[in-house]
Amino acid sequence: LILFANLVVNVPPAIALGIDAPERGVMDRRPRNPAAAILGLRRAGVIVTHGFLAATGAISIYTINVFLHGDKVAESPEEPSHARAMAFMTLACIHLAHAYAARSVTRSLFRADIFENRVLNFGVVISLMILVIACYWPSLAEALDQSPLNGRDWGEIIAAVIGHLTGTELLKVALRWLRARDMRRAQTMFFNDI
Repeated sequence: LILFANLVVNVPPAIALGIDAPERGVMDRRPRNPAAAILGLRRAGVIVTHGFLAATGAISIYTINVFLHGDKVAESPEEPSHARAMAFMTLACIHLAHAYAARSVTRSLFRADIFENRVLNFGVVISLMILVIACYWPSLAEALDQSPLNGRDWGEIIAAVIGHLTGTELLKVALRWLRARDMRRAQTMFFNDI
């Protein structure tokens, strides 16, 4: 299941992001300090926050299915579980949606031309189609411990994806504020040196 998730969910969008056009205004930014760490505290915090948001969505869907909808908790890893299948599909769909948000660390998903990268669109559509086939094709669903999803299930998954994207956008707002604050501080320090 993990290998399937890596190959189907992560690889096509990752390849497409690798050939995405550079973010606008990159060359207008001041160069970073060569002595600074490549993965600084702020960037590490962003990575951890994205992981936390994705995990929260998947765990929330699992919890909702077990406690509110009465899905049976699997007694062993080999036993199929609808709640576990829902958590997997939620995490996979969050990753596919996050590929669009990951095009820029600070620029809003809604200010960017979402469908500009045709390779990304193709990769996400192909990945989503394979996930849907894995859900509804009986032999593949059995091999991957998946179960068919109904309309309510897809609604919950979409709500989790929207929640993840909302959290990501709020994080970008905070990062834009921090970047503007850092720029104001740098300008003040420059003028104080004169």
